[in-house]
Amino acid sequence: MGCDQSEGEDRSAAAQGLWAAFWLGLTLAFAVMVKASLALLGAFIAGFLLIRLRKSNKTTMASRVPPPNLFGGEAGPPQAQHESGTRRNCSRQRTFYALSVIALAFFLGMAPWWVRNHSVFGEFVPWSTMGGFTLYESFSEQADGGPNNDKIVFPKTWLFYLRVLNHEAEALRLTKIDAGEAERLADQELKDQASAWMRANPGRCAALVMRKLERTWTPLPNWLGAQAWHYKLASAGTYIPVIALMLYAVWAYRHRWRDVYLLLVPALYIACLHSIFMGSIRYRLPAMPCLMILAAAGLVRRPHARRTSA
Repeated sequence: MGCDQSEGEDRSAAAQGLWAAFWLGLTLAFAVMVKASLALLGAFIAGFLLIRLRKSNKTTMASRVPPPNLFGGEAGPPQAQHESGTRRNCSRQRTFYALSVIALAFFLGMAPWWVRNHSVFGEFVPWSTMGGFTLYESFSEQADGGPNNDKIVFPKTWLFYLRVLNHEAEALRLTKIDAGEAERLADQELKDQASAWMRANPGRCAALVMRKLERTWTPLPNWLGAQAWHYKLASAGTYIPVIALMLYAVWAYRHRWRDVYLLLVPALYIACLHSIFMGSIRYRLPAMPCLMILAAAGLVRRPHARRTSA
């Protein structure tokens, strides 16, 4: 029995799923063009899609495959075993198709940007030319885990490229590169400097990663202008209960880890991203609504458990 001929196959729902995958890939491409760091989110989206499809496959198999036979066998009749294998193959095909459509839509959405970058810089530039600046601000001798570009000492070569970008006459007389080439070289200079610093200072690099995570997820304000007791009380009093209930819900609903993972995706993405780049409380705000949903689930979990046990 083929995948297209399997009983109960809803072709309309499958088509809707592929359209959803297409728009998801296109949306991700547009998001990356707005903020290049959102490219990391694609990995979490793909992981979630794989998990949900596997869960859907298991649910379908459990509802359709007969229970074990009366003689102690662990599998149903041969036809049921064949049907189970067919459905598993169909699920793998749907997973492959959905991920392929997401990737295709993402490439279609990014293609104009890549063409533009190649025409400006003369080579393939996938995202933007601000990655080097952000990386150098995050990993350099003056880095402290937070935004501090006013304290950073930038390399003289980068400052020269910046003068070329600003069309300063003296800098233009000293080089033949145009503004596009100067922008690319300036970005590459800071990437090289930051990478060299990380290789030379692995211990300091690890300490900065922990400091950035601390700054992002701290219950107390980082800003020196918000160190008064009432600011600290307002921040900690509204944050700590949410995190405590969220952690309890993650444990209490661990048997539904696929659903929990969905709500944790924004927090995991932010934690990964801002362990590399600078950390700040404001960066965690997009993840808080999902964490609040988990906190609400944790809040109602215990009364429900007591009613069930009674």
